[in-house]
Amino acid sequence: LILKLAQIGRLEEALTLNLENIERMQKKEFQSDLLIDLLYIPLGILYYYQSDYKLAQDSLIKGIEAADLLDLVHVAWMPKIYYALNSYQMGDMKSAEKIIKDTLKFTQKHNLKANHLWAETINLTFKLKKEKVNLNIFTAEKIKSYQEIIEQNTFTVLKTKVVFVIARLFIREQKDKEALAHLEKLNKLKIDYIDQITAKILKAVAFFNLNQKKESRELLLAALL
Repeated sequence: LILKLAQIGRLEEALTLNLENIERMQKKEFQSDLLIDLLYIPLGILYYYQSDYKLAQDSLIKGIEAADLLDLVHVAWMPKIYYALNSYQMGDMKSAEKIIKDTLKFTQKHNLKANHLWAETINLTFKLKKEKVNLNIFTAEKIKSYQEIIEQNTFTVLKTKVVFVIARLFIREQKDKEALAHLEKLNKLKIDYIDQITAKILKAVAFFNLNQKKESRELLLAALL
């Protein structure tokens, strides 16, 4: 429920619910500390969304440790992804890259295909954000497979992440019209609130590169609001 509230942009409500439940569980007699620590996973994600990176890091580490100790494979993958993203935002690129590579191994080992793909898009995004990067990592086969995923009836979250990677690649290659064409495909989907903001920013960058300043400005203002 906490994560669903975050998906639709109700972050303050989600944070209140998260903190209240941690406090409620802490007051219970004979309550497992590990189960309480699992609630630090959504808490860390919320702090990440709110740019409280130190709090996010502490919460995510606590949640990951609890999930690993309880051997909750289907729980542990998500905080690992956000731990990598959070480390990146804190400027620790080396740790971010190591964490996401470890997450790729983790999801592959446990045959978590959808989660592996999400981690892969994060890994590629890190590479695309570097000023100097060999774009040969994006083979024609890789791009084709990603474009097929976009057309498939798969999870909206995954489809959105793949669109973002392809759009960022095309923007880097100065193929802004192709980037916009892919981003337009998200219009038919009910994407997460945070992703709606990202989509507006990427579109704004593409329009700016195409010298369509009015459209770019409108999208940036909408993203800021």
